[in-house]
Amino acid sequence: MSFAGYAGYAGYAGYAGYAGYAGYAGYAGYAGYAGLGALTGGMDQPIVADALIRSRDALFRGVEPGAWKGQWNAHKQWGGSDTGLPPLDKAEHFWLWEPHIRTALLDVELLGQLAFEPSGGNALELTTRAGGGAKVAKVIRPSRGTFEEQLALVQSWATRREEYMSEILTQMVPQVPFWSSLLQLHPNRHPRTFELLGAALRFTMVVVMRFKHALACPRPSEYSPNIQPMILVPGYSTLPSGHATEGTMAKNLLLALTEQKAGSALDVQIAAMTRRIAEHRVVAGLHFPIDGEAGYALGDALAGYFLALARQSDGKARSWQSATFDGTDGANGTNTTSDVLANVASAAPLLGTLWAEAKKEFVRDGFV
Repeated sequence: MSFAGYAGYAGYAGYAGYAGYAGYAGYAGYAGYAGLGALTGGMDQPIVADALIRSRDALFRGVEPGAWKGQWNAHKQWGGSDTGLPPLDKAEHFWLWEPHIRTALLDVELLGQLAFEPSGGNALELTTRAGGGAKVAKVIRPSRGTFEEQLALVQSWATRREEYMSEILTQMVPQVPFWSSLLQLHPNRHPRTFELLGAALRFTMVVVMRFKHALACPRPSEYSPNIQPMILVPGYSTLPSGHATEGTMAKNLLLALTEQKAGSALDVQIAAMTRRIAEHRVVAGLHFPIDGEAGYALGDALAGYFLALARQSDGKARSWQSATFDGTDGANGTNTTSDVLANVASAAPLLGTLWAEAKKEFVRDGFV
């Protein structure tokens, strides 16, 4: 995937329905931007194939069949012994594969750990087998009355649509330009950061969709014809807000990579940006305010768990804060957190490998 002109973002047009989920795999393509991706795209052209056939016929003559054996076989060990095959399931082999293969491997590694269980008739709980069934998050669905009480607020925010239209439209897709603007992210300098961010967002999106499916909360426009959203209403339920959850994941990930302390300029701005983007979804008529609150809670919990998996180089048990968002408690619900300590050091070696490489990019930039 080329980053040229952000042309690849056209594929995110399906984001409104998340039908374009597979397009998230394109994030991995950022890693190859600085290389010869455009050239390799021509390898399957007949004229190139013919030229390679002729070139090979000319070059191999006069070279004895065994002349390359010692050098070539040693090279192909990829860290193995002189006589054996490469070590089994070695994390470092991750970098030998194509970006879309790395994407698939990360998705399997992260999503294969998760378990979802209905709870109490109006809630869904997420746990991880990586931590022996440790809790990550639980969301308790609000009542219909809570949503109806917030309809007037959603309708009143519609007066801001013209003012925020450019932001609302450009933030329909993953908000890469906004995060990049804060941190001066560039695919040439931060290829592993883009790949890590893509893995985090894909992971988050799948979890959000599982919660949305289970909780099945109607959108504001399904309660009232007065809402009249300014953009196409996504074809899935409203709570938790995907933008709030994904934005919170990205916020926590980028703050961790840059080792920002609470109250730093970056911390303040990226936190404000996360809320602003989620609130724009209310302005557009797609969400209730409580959807965003549920998303912030879920996003923080997922980010804590994701970072616990990623920061595993020392092999120690890691902790995160699980979240219980109770939509039945108060106008905007409440979030209760609890510390979880679980040994997940060997649960995601590929993610740990990618994290280490992304971290180096910010060490180089002087953040760490």
